[in-house]
Amino acid sequence: MDLVVNEEQVAENLAELDRARASETGDGKIYRDLIKRGTCYLPYLTDAGIAFAPSRFIGYVGNKVHSHSSNKEKHGSETNIALNKIYGSYPALNENLQLAFESFCISIGVAPSRKGSFGVTRKYWVTDDVSDVIAKAQEQQIRSDAMLTDTQKNQLILARVGQGAFRKKLVNHWGKCA
Repeated sequence: MDLVVNEEQVAENLAELDRARASETGDGKIYRDLIKRGTCYLPYLTDAGIAFAPSRFIGYVGNKVHSHSSNKEKHGSETNIALNKIYGSYPALNENLQLAFESFCISIGVAPSRKGSFGVTRKYWVTDDVSDVIAKAQEQQIRSDAMLTDTQKNQLILARVGQGAFRKKLVNHWGKCA
């Protein structure tokens, strides 16, 4: 199978995953198995919130849930390289996305775990739209913390905004966040 080279091809695969997630047939089970076993994910926004797509699935052009397992050539390291080129970064450990992933797993009936296949810690690509959602959730959490003063809340929120801007500059300069 050919590797993806643009976001439109990835979007087609995301649509296929969304279709399978909603399926009451065997595709739904296959989908949950893909989520359970994955190691590197692309978080993306849906009407229900953040969903997660395993790189080994979305990295191949025109992939289908019911035929994915028959692709004997599939390998995450190849798809990760293709996705790195498209998104201009590498998947990285991200505690906020790990927590969102665990919540997502619960919502689809998958027992969440910290590690994917072969005991490897999960990693995530961070796109601007998902980063903004995470930042807004963190800001809301800070604002609702009764243990913090208004000054402390404002300082924490401003620091978080600065971190996002700093991260974007690093990625633009180095191709990944340090």
